[in-house]
Amino acid sequence: MNQVQSYGLALKRVLSSRRAIDPTFEPTETIPGHGYELVEDLLLNAQRRAHQQRYDDAVGRLYRGLELLAQIRLRQTYELQTGDVDLGKLPTELREKYSAERNPRNGKIQLPLWKSYLLLSELPDDLLGKRFQEHAKYLENALQVRNYSLFAHGFQPITESDYRNTGQVIQTFIATALDALIPSKKRHPLPQFPTSF
Repeated sequence: MNQVQSYGLALKRVLSSRRAIDPTFEPTETIPGHGYELVEDLLLNAQRRAHQQRYDDAVGRLYRGLELLAQIRLRQTYELQTGDVDLGKLPTELREKYSAERNPRNGKIQLPLWKSYLLLSELPDDLLGKRFQEHAKYLENALQVRNYSLFAHGFQPITESDYRNTGQVIQTFIATALDALIPSKKRHPLPQFPTSF
């Protein structure tokens, strides 16, 4: 199989992954995959941005990949959407706690990145939730760099050193989580696009 064909097949798996998380998305042609291809694609995209020395952009993609990993896990495994959590799908002991998260403006229970992982860590025996508990402190520290950046809530550009120290924490967490979540027989590594033209 040549490189162009491998890019085409990978793209069809990414499109399938996107369709699974975004019901409004209607691609013309897909290939079923494991569902996390969109996250894998963001990791590769972040690596390309870092190679181009666009570190703010790279960390932004890693942040979205981290968020998307939790969103896909909640949707695939528990039929929960972080943009509108259905309390009836939560274990009884968590319903009251998460009903307090209801947004008074739109009436929805919406969970941002961190709260999505906290929910996963409270679900019985969830693999990603357990992994999050083990790495929460490191992730929290890494996310602070992103939060202080110009692309998020602050004014500090992300340097190469920031990316190497904090971006690697996020990237490693995502990559090892994917290794644990995706059965090896379903794994079709996505090819990396060229980093420069």
